[in-house]
Amino acid sequence: MDIEGGLRKLESRYRSALSATVAAKANYLALAGERCATPATIERAKSLWQRLDSRKRTIAAQMGELEALEDATGWRPPLAEKSLPQRKHKPDPPLPCAFQYRLTLGYSVILKT
Repeated sequence: MDIEGGLRKLESRYRSALSATVAAKANYLALAGERCATPATIERAKSLWQRLDSRKRTIAAQMGELEALEDATGWRPPLAEKSLPQRKHKPDPPLPCAFQYRLTLGYSVILKT
């Protein structure tokens, strides 16, 4: 079983569910504050928000179960330092003696150090 892949998939689904839940709640609150909104419209918006929130919590619970399985099996993703070759940092090039800055009015200025 690919635990890391499963967690990535669940995290993606959770982010999507979270976005949908936030949008649905904002819609519900906006409708609830309008005088011209019908009670049925407000109730539908509330129901949609609650269903999406429930789905979000279900995905979060699935993520928790998968993380518990990960802890129980002792599986850990490989460390980035060991799995990727190390690249040495190249030193920065020496600074030139003059820097040129273009001002917003179109004039050029040369600063010498």
